[in-house]
Amino acid sequence: MENNSNIIKKWFKKKDPSEDFIFVRDIVRKYLEDDSIQKIVSPLSQEYFLVDNKRSISVCVSSGRVEISNHKFLYIQSFPLKNTESLIDEILVGIDKERQILKKQLFENQIDLLKKIYEL
Repeated sequence: MENNSNIIKKWFKKKDPSEDFIFVRDIVRKYLEDDSIQKIVSPLSQEYFLVDNKRSISVCVSSGRVEISNHKFLYIQSFPLKNTESLIDEILVGIDKERQILKKQLFENQIDLLKKIYEL
C-alpha cells in the first residue's frame, strides 16, 4: 500500500506548460522587449494590455485568461492561474522598467529647468 505522500504527489504533480501557453508567453516576452508596444494596466479590472498599434494586435492578460486579437481574429484561452500570474509579473516588470526610464528623464528635465531659471 502506498503511503499518503506518494498519493498526494501523484494527484498534485507539477505539469509542464501547454504548447499554447508557451506560444503566448513567448509573444508576451517579445512584445515586452519592443519599445513601440504600449503597456497598459487597468487597475480596477486587473487586466494587463500589450498593444501593437502598427499591426493592430492587442494582448490582454488577466487572472486565468489571455486574449489576443487583431482586426480579424480573437484568441481567448483560459490557463492555470499560476501561468497567467507569471505573465502578469513579467508585464509588471516591463512596465516598471519603462516607468523608471521615464522617471529618470523627468528628473533630468527638472534639473535642466532649474539650471535655465538660475541662469536668467
